[in-house]
Amino acid sequence: MANLPFLVKPSQHSAVYIPSSNARNQTIFMLMLDTGLRMGELMSLKIYDIHMNEGFLKVIGNGKKEHTVPMGSNAQRALQI
Repeated sequence: MANLPFLVKPSQHSAVYIPSSNARNQTIFMLMLDTGLRMGELMSLKIYDIHMNEGFLKVIGNGKKEHTVPMGSNAQRALQI
């Protein structure tokens, strides 16, 4: 049986959030937290993969398959900064 992913509840966000003055690191953190992206998926994102108006990202995952990942409001806010 496969392991289920560990989910951080919104009430726990502040416990894992590391304050930083670096907007880039904050954006990376929020994208990973809000979307569940793997580091490799995040690193391969291009600007044209981000669909802000529709609220999703196009991601190339394992096996070079493209899939869409919904973005929550936290990720969208982080990308708009």
